Amino acid sequence: MRSVGIKYCGGCNPQIERSEIVDRLTRLFPEDWLLERGEPADRWDIVILVCGCPVACLDRPETRGLARNYILISGSMVDFRPVPKERLVAVTVQRLQELVSCGKGEFP
Repeated sequence: MRSVGIKYCGGCNPQIERSEIVDRLTRLFPEDWLLERGEPADRWDIVILVCGCPVACLDRPETRGLARNYILISGSMVDFRPVPKERLVAVTVQRLQELVSCGKGEFP
């Protein structure tokens, strides 16, 4: 079972609907992937850091270190690349596919 963690920023200046993006993402997850919030018992395979604005306050070594790989959503950017808001989920799925295609599993 693959474990994916979700971490949210504090939401002080949201430019995107963070929970809506995560809800849309989770509907696309394969059944054998476990989506977790909170603190991991062991390192997650991937953590998705969901920040509401470009400040990306979660982009810190201790937060990235919660998983072997991470994806950063910060406002209308994914991994510091500008993305139209309506494509945030699709680009995040593409990043997940890239991470797992490197011998780390399957993602539809």
